[in-house]
Amino acid sequence: MASQRERMHVPNGVRLRMLEVARNLRRSSTPGEQILWQHLRGRRVDGRKFRRQHANGTFVVDFFCSDERLIVEVDGGIHESQRSADQERQQILESLGYRVIRVSDDLVRTDIERVLTSINTNLTPQAPPLRSTERGPRGEVRTRKPPNQG
Repeated sequence: MASQRERMHVPNGVRLRMLEVARNLRRSSTPGEQILWQHLRGRRVDGRKFRRQHANGTFVVDFFCSDERLIVEVDGGIHESQRSADQERQQILESLGYRVIRVSDDLVRTDIERVLTSINTNLTPQAPPLRSTERGPRGEVRTRKPPNQG
């Protein structure tokens, strides 16, 4: 399915430069980005893998979940002066099939639960796990039902 998705194609030199930019941004993240990363890293939100300061074509996005094609942007004070550029960038990303959530740095620092709820709301519901097997005390195979199934 990934091969059917539209992607930004950039020359190798540009791609390498964007990876360098992303690396530098990871080293100098804002307090809001640091807080949100502590909640997103290690598949802490619904088991989804997020990357931070991810190079995506000619853009570097704050947080990215590739399985969901979901981008989370944390807007700090600098974004006040670049609203039209941010909007144009968002439109390009959305035209490529990405979903973009924008949250303010202030909201991340003051109400992280609200931010996480917003992110969770934008995730595709996952199917419940299938039945799994386990071994009993005498080595017999037992089928275990997932929680909340009759």
